[in-house]
Amino acid sequence: MNRLLLFSLQILFYTVSAFAGEATFGPEFNFTNERLIKAGRAAGQGVVDTKANIAAQKQFVDEVERRCSGCVIKKQKDKFGLEAFKVRTPEGWSFAITLDPWVVEVIADGMTSKEIAVRAPRIQYLIFDAARAINLAPQEHGGHIHIGISSGFSRDPLQIRNFVVDWANYSKVMAEAFYFSIHNAAPMEMIQISENETVKDRFIQFIESWDKEFREQSSFLWFSRTEDLIKKFSQGMIDQVYVKSYADWDPPHKYQNINLSHIKGFPREEQTIELRAVREFQSAEHYAEFTRVLQGRIDYLSRIKSLLPVVRSNRRVRPAHKIFDDYIYKSNGSLDYNRDMSSFDKFQFPIEISCESVF
Repeated sequence: MNRLLLFSLQILFYTVSAFAGEATFGPEFNFTNERLIKAGRAAGQGVVDTKANIAAQKQFVDEVERRCSGCVIKKQKDKFGLEAFKVRTPEGWSFAITLDPWVVEVIADGMTSKEIAVRAPRIQYLIFDAARAINLAPQEHGGHIHIGISSGFSRDPLQIRNFVVDWANYSKVMAEAFYFSIHNAAPMEMIQISENETVKDRFIQFIESWDKEFREQSSFLWFSRTEDLIKKFSQGMIDQVYVKSYADWDPPHKYQNINLSHIKGFPREEQTIELRAVREFQSAEHYAEFTRVLQGRIDYLSRIKSLLPVVRSNRRVRPAHKIFDDYIYKSNGSLDYNRDMSSFDKFQFPIEISCESVF
């Protein structure tokens, strides 16, 4: 009877995973100008608040209030203990106007790609157009986006693991195609732990170890064990893989291509995977297009019920847009190939770029 119950729970778990809802994507929009950059540079590394970006933050809040008389704006403390402003729109979604080094940062609610598409005109008007009205522009690189663990991966350790492996497989060329910031989010292959070892080498070793445990437990993978595997995966990446960042910034596990430090110790509804090697979103349309393609990739990977192989780098050199062409093509069925390639040609690619293939 107990075995039958465990088997039933196992079937239920994979059934729920197969029909999971759409992922929620929580962006960090960063806006700046020469004045803020100059002030941040003069203040020194790691200084969040300067007179320049505090003044720009106040201007931003005033501009949003002018554009949205029905918005409710409340003061709160941000992650640094600094003053931030939470804006709740009449439609029911929210964003916070905060500070980060050299910028005014806007952190919006997590939304599905479909919700983002519907709200894109409003996001454009209240955030991007408001920023431009006070002479702030999106950064060229250094964008970040969070994907909900529950919404995006149904708390399935296999889906989480496969997504991270897939991103790592493509990370070097994807980062270059997305105008990445090497100090903030270098690909694993580019971070040397020692003369003969990279973070990618550590990643391969860790995945081999985690996969062995997953195989041993997968025949009876009920809820408590899935949660344990998720914690072991995220913490193992932090403790065993992300031991060094490209620029030796601390903590090293934060300044990586894909960040897993928003899982352990966070409430379930706040647990995320953070992609750090993406181009800063230049408009609401850009944000909507990126999340639509990312959702398509998540859908594609969710249909893979086996352990995705980790691909080591090789020496073939191919244009970055051709590698991303493969990325879209392999997701066919989840994505509209022609539409998505034209979208990323519009928003992403420096045409002349080429780099070492990771296939």
